[in-house]
Amino acid sequence: MTAYRKPIVVGVSPTDSANDVVAWGAREAQLRGRRLRLVHAHEFAHGGTAAPATARLAYRDAAEWMRAQRAYAARLLPGGELEATVLDGNWVEVLLHQASDAEMLVVGSGDEWRTDGLATARAVQLVAHADVPVIVVRGGGQPAAAAGRVVVGCGEGDQPDVLLAAAFDEADRRGVDLLVVRSRISADVPREADVLAGWRAKYPQVVAGLRVCHESPAAALIEASQAAGLVIVGSRGAGGFPGLRLGSVTDAVLRHAVCPVLVVPVVR
Repeated sequence: MTAYRKPIVVGVSPTDSANDVVAWGAREAQLRGRRLRLVHAHEFAHGGTAAPATARLAYRDAAEWMRAQRAYAARLLPGGELEATVLDGNWVEVLLHQASDAEMLVVGSGDEWRTDGLATARAVQLVAHADVPVIVVRGGGQPAAAAGRVVVGCGEGDQPDVLLAAAFDEADRRGVDLLVVRSRISADVPREADVLAGWRAKYPQVVAGLRVCHESPAAALIEASQAAGLVIVGSRGAGGFPGLRLGSVTDAVLRHAVCPVLVVPVVR
């Protein structure tokens, strides 16, 4: 009996740069040997106020658009397992439900990120509440096959083992170098470097470097994102405030990083 393998779930929306998001999702499915599930969620009935005929027309248009997205994904993932579905419901709620059966979520930033740099509630809610890793893809960014290095931010209050495990795994899977950006929380830099020793032994093929930053961790990660293929942060990093689900560093990186950002769930 074949063991069940959780899919890569991609939340696609016409408000996002859908092709970029689908391409990243297809790449993740290929790298992990998983099937790809494209999901488009929309409240077609608008809380029950839309006429049935209007809701049916909106659903039909969405289904036609999704067929085009599925065809695009099939070209990127030849021979791969692929499904596409249109669901009626709140975007965040639908994708959080999908996360219960997913290995990873991939979504776009799209116009859900205002030009003044402040993220609107939809994307933030998803990243903050998902129990699985979420990749946020900024439209017009680097292509899915970008060979830039992986960058991971580990700061005071983070769980470095969780983040380093994800970072080394992603760098190994992509065949790229890794840069670990650490907040300077002590003067014992050699001891900080020793943190990587065990991971280097486990992943000898990954070339890993350490940068201890003296400036803002968010600024260091945003700068590093310019030459990166992927930046990894924890869902609750340094700089968090009581009652917030995202740390301020993670929020800043999501808003300003040039490349896609992988947010790893971290239990505090």
